[in-house]
Amino acid sequence: MSTRAVGWGSDDLLERLKDERLPRGDLDDHARHFQRMTDDFVGHETLYLLYRFASGLAHPSVTVVDDYVTRLGEGLLDVKLLRQPGSHGDATWPWIVVWSLIWAGRALDYVTNDSPSRHFYQQMARESGMAGSTLELTKEAERLAWLDSYEAQRRRPSSSQ
Repeated sequence: MSTRAVGWGSDDLLERLKDERLPRGDLDDHARHFQRMTDDFVGHETLYLLYRFASGLAHPSVTVVDDYVTRLGEGLLDVKLLRQPGSHGDATWPWIVVWSLIWAGRALDYVTNDSPSRHFYQQMARESGMAGSTLELTKEAERLAWLDSYEAQRRRPSSSQ
């Protein structure tokens, strides 16, 4: 999947994240669990990419190292450490923040009466290049959610005793 297809970032970012391997252990398990959760949503590749990008900046990673190193030449040791980070993620952060705020605001709006801000969030989503203002379940996730709800209703004791 291309990051350009979702309107932000670069294909270079996607390639760097693909090449970056998580260490075995709790962090790796957490990332795999999060990826399984995002698989329930349409556009799950983008959601997981957002998570990996943000995690890569929050934890010691190749992404963080790349922000503090610049190449001076072709040699392996021709690098210079920077006191301030480079700009690898500067263009991506505004999209992550805006999209996250729209998704969170729309989710809160969804559970309130008559969705008073629905049009505002839809407009913001359009202006920022999002496909939509809400996260949408895949057909399989919708089916499983419906089955779970149906089974829960069948298990509830009747209140007319």
